[in-house]
Amino acid sequence: GDLRLFGGPNVLEGSLEICIDGIWGGVINNIEGNTKDVACAKMGFNETGATVIGYHNYVKNHSPLLVKYINCCEDDENFEDCHIHYVNHNEDSFTHNNLLGLRCIDGCTAGDMRLTGGESSIEGVVEVCVDGTWTLVGLDSWDY
Repeated sequence: GDLRLFGGPNVLEGSLEICIDGIWGGVINNIEGNTKDVACAKMGFNETGATVIGYHNYVKNHSPLLVKYINCCEDDENFEDCHIHYVNHNEDSFTHNNLLGLRCIDGCTAGDMRLTGGESSIEGVVEVCVDGTWTLVGLDSWDY
């Protein structure tokens, strides 16, 4: 199914959710291998450098918990190739305190600039790429 990051401070960070049969649901913080990188790559982010972050950093949602375990092996290039175990609501007792939080890396080239968060493509917050990471440009960084 499709993946998304939900409830984080930006598009790169949040609780990992998967869409199964048209329903978005949470993924339990029980992953192995390079699952975090494969998941971020599936969402269009950088294929390496993702980090697992505790669930407590995000707004707790009330979507169902759908996945209890994911293991992507070194040779799994696609998320669909990973070993995925789904929650059995009759046997498993996970809570939203067990949600998996991820921070993905939006790959960029040093010196690239972009606008984010605006209502159109010609407005927003200015970000510049520094060491492969998008960084906000502060007011005192501008020459008037």
